[in-house]
Formats: sequence, structure tokens, C-alpha cells
Amino acid sequence: MKADWHLHTQYCDGKASPTEMAEAALAKGLEKLGFSGHSYTFFDETWCMSPAGTAEYRWEVAALREEYAGKLDILCGVEQDYYSLESTAGYDYVIGSVHYILAGGEFLPVDESPEHLRAGADRHFGGDIYAFAEAYFDTVSRVPEIPGCSVIGHFDLIAKFCERTPLFDETSPRYTAAWQAAAEKL
Repeated sequence: MKADWHLHTQYCDGKASPTEMAEAALAKGLEKLGFSGHSYTFFDETWCMSPAGTAEYRWEVAALREEYAGKLDILCGVEQDYYSLESTAGYDYVIGSVHYILAGGEFLPVDESPEHLRAGADRHFGGDIYAFAEAYFDTVSRVPEIPGCSVIGHFDLIAKFCERTPLFDETSPRYTAAWQAAAEKL
């Protein structure tokens, strides 16, 4: 089966419309397509769907499902951030993800930039980036608490920048122990 279940549109941080993506999927021979817009997060609205945009997204994907019936199986999902308060009811599937950790009452972004990671570690973990990673993986281990969650999104998002800007050693015993503990709990 040729499918993609983790797609973002212009309703959040993607660049294309759902229609453009459905056309591209057909051209590439995909059989199934799942849209997964980023759920609204009240504390950071820069990359997620707005409440009004969420309603439009759901309506547009439902219309595409009918329009492409028989040619492309289209599902309407959501990538629900662990700290999002939005309902997951009515989606075909839910990807549970951690884009922030909560430390000292502050939502610290995990995938915004290497500088944000370092600054968060400095402010809340005494500069200990491994303590930041441990907090991240502890949060990831709780993702199944998200109602309807059936998929864990980008398990190791905290390592996103390590290839270009090594903030920590991914083979460090502390890092390895943190992700292994989360994987075992999951």
C-alpha cells in the first residue's frame, strides 16, 4: 500500500492546500492519504491550526474525501500536541506528539531551534541538556494519555538539530537510558 499519514497543510505549518496535496498524491500513485494538522496550542499559535482554521480544515478534508472517493482514500487526522487542550473527537486517527516540555511554568519548544533548546536547558535545568532530554522523554512516555492517540509522532524530536548542531551525544548513557525508558513505558 502506498500511503502517507503525516501531512501538514497551510492550515498549520505546511505550504500547500489539501487539494494540492491530494493531486500530488494521486500523481505519485498513492492509494491512501491522511492529513494530520497540528492541534491548536493556546500558548504558541505560530505553527498550529487556529480554532477557526481547524473547522475549515475538517470541512475541506471531508469534502476532498467525497470528491476523491474511488481514486484516493482520504482520512482526516490530527497531530495532537501533548499540551493541547483541543478535543480529538471525530478524527479518523490521532498522532500524539511532544513539541514542548513544561518546566517552571514555561512551555519550552523542543524543535524551534538549537538556541531555544540550549536556552531552555540553561534557564530550567542548570545548563544540563541531558536533564532537558530526560524531561522530554518522560513527557513522550505519557503521550498515550491523549484521547484517541494511536500513533506516537517523531519519538526523538529533541535530536532534530544534532546532525547540524551537536547539542548532546545521542550515544551518551543518559540519553540512551532516557529514550529506552520511554520506549519501554510506551
